[in-house]
Amino acid sequence: MADEATTNETTTAETDEVPNTAAESSTGPAGNADAGSVDDTAAELERLRAQLAEVAPIVQAHQDAEEARKTDEQRLREALEAAERERDEAAQVLMRREVADETGLPPTVVDLLSGATKDELLAAAKEVAAHTKSRVGARPAPKVGGGKDAVKTEDDIDPVALARAIAKRARF
Repeated sequence: MADEATTNETTTAETDEVPNTAAESSTGPAGNADAGSVDDTAAELERLRAQLAEVAPIVQAHQDAEEARKTDEQRLREALEAAERERDEAAQVLMRREVADETGLPPTVVDLLSGATKDELLAAAKEVAAHTKSRVGARPAPKVGGGKDAVKTEDDIDPVALARAIAKRARF
């Protein structure tokens, strides 16, 4: 019997709470009727609109700063690309001059050659140099006449000595 009394008290306590919970849920959080909940919703909506109005300039300033930052990034990106192009062009000029120095070709001839790497340019320049040197070597070297500082060789003729030799033979 003692067990039945405890069970009855628990059941009565549970049944007393259930109607109160159901009554609270039908009247809303404040315990008012449905008209009160509409008023509360409207007040909450107005409060949120006021907060939005306060935050809107901050959001706009943030968006403007993002746009300015993007513009700065774009400007920096373009400057970086221009610097990289200049670096690549300078490297090409240097590479072509090195090839010209190694092969003995004039830089204007090396500029006409195609090749992306130094090895490709060097191979093409050596090929051109081999063809041009064989032709240049086949031509006879021009003989340049004497002068005050000319170096005498066996083939050189001294005009003064020649004139004396002719004068000696011409005496009859």
